[in-house]
Amino acid sequence: MKRGGRHRKDGNHDVVVEAIERRGFVWWDTSQSEIGVDGFVVGHGRLVPCEIKDPESRRGLALSENERRTHRLLGSRGVRVEILTGDNESLDVLLRVRRDPYEPR
Repeated sequence: MKRGGRHRKDGNHDVVVEAIERRGFVWWDTSQSEIGVDGFVVGHGRLVPCEIKDPESRRGLALSENERRTHRLLGSRGVRVEILTGDNESLDVLLRVRRDPYEPR
């Protein structure tokens, strides 16, 4: 596993974070860590692990190996990592209330 150094952020990262905060959420940024998600959206009684992706970039929605590993691990525990691109549909998922937060979709 790679240690140290700066991690690449998607080109739309800051714009997506601003949109999240305008919706009344707090963005807990972990993009420069090794945990495998860009951050957590906090608010409305929820803590949601999220990955920010820029569909217009060279890599598009592709996940790194570390991201895939983290998404699989969290998914195996019933936690979904939401992929946010900045469009309204991707951000609307943050407003949905799940009846059973432990039941994966």
